[in-house]
Amino acid sequence: MGLLQRKRKRIFTIAFSHYIHDVYSAFFAPTLPLLIEKLGLSYTSIGILQVLQRSPSFLMPFIGILAERVALRYFVIWSPAITAITMSLLGIAPNIWILALLLVIMGAGSALYHVPAPVMLKQITTHRIGFATSMYMVAGELARTTGPLIILGAIALFTFEGTWLLMFIGIGASIFLHYQLKSIMVSDKIKKAPTLSNLKNTFKTYSGLFTVLFFIIMFRAMIKTSLTTFLTVYLTENGRTLLLAGIGLTILQAAGAIGTLFSGTLSDFIGRKKIIIITTILAPIFMFGFISTVGWIQTLFLVLTGFVVFASGPVFMALVLNVSKTNHAFLNSLNMTINFAGGSVAALFIGTLSDFTGINNTYLYATILATIAIPFTFYLPNEKRTTYDKK
Repeated sequence: MGLLQRKRKRIFTIAFSHYIHDVYSAFFAPTLPLLIEKLGLSYTSIGILQVLQRSPSFLMPFIGILAERVALRYFVIWSPAITAITMSLLGIAPNIWILALLLVIMGAGSALYHVPAPVMLKQITTHRIGFATSMYMVAGELARTTGPLIILGAIALFTFEGTWLLMFIGIGASIFLHYQLKSIMVSDKIKKAPTLSNLKNTFKTYSGLFTVLFFIIMFRAMIKTSLTTFLTVYLTENGRTLLLAGIGLTILQAAGAIGTLFSGTLSDFIGRKKIIIITTILAPIFMFGFISTVGWIQTLFLVLTGFVVFASGPVFMALVLNVSKTNHAFLNSLNMTINFAGGSVAALFIGTLSDFTGINNTYLYATILATIAIPFTFYLPNEKRTTYDKK
């Protein structure tokens, strides 16, 4: 097998690990109507649960520091098993406290997975990092596309309480990944681990970039989180059945998978900044179309919204991974922290506001807030020379 073939095989293997991890994390949103009925959850409590699930993500910078010093490939290998076990137990959670515990454990596994995995891609790929990140992100979107169908199908076969059987597939996948990825070192090209002082200087150097990313991602998350977390609730509140709501979530994620497939590779040729500007402008336009229409036109706007909302994911990742020649794990950890923090704030905001004004009004407010991200996109660095990279 040639060098290029080995690289491609490793890229697709890491993408597969992303699929396995995220297919189980996609179980929460489609089962929300059942959890609301079973445990009496309010919209606010759903938002709080999302914050708790994402709370371990605030440790990502420390995980990034650790990843610069030791190889964390085993977290990439075994985190899918952790997610599979916890999310397969949602149906037997007897109360909100056990449900919160399961989500926190899953969130910890997710944090440990999402920092080193993209860095492994960066080390494998010597060029066209946009293609590699697209494959990685597409796998995640395909997972969230098929996840609702898998969990709803399992509920139909085994009942909600019987979905614990799904955990064994994830455990088996981690065993497979162990034999495929155990030889890949996350830090095998780093001759000398960076000091804390070096990482501190890196943070100062790129603080301007991450400040801009913070505002862009935070306000874009208003649309993304309202759809990924609350879409099934929104659709069932507006008269759809749980099955149709699950199909709606699948349609959204399928559109997102297509967006991520093309955006990263396209950004290799026309630039990351252009892709981010275009998708940030289009997202609230399409979202407003979704909440203002019905029938097949509404479905069309859901597809368009999913396409542009998720298309920027691999572009943000490629931008961060290419902004510096060193400390990729640490920089990626900051990017992931912002993403998860943005989702947490958005989930709490949407959940709390929905209890007061209703979920339909909240979707409108989320759309309006997303427009605030647009002016910040013009402050992103250009592709060939970043103004944030101090010489």
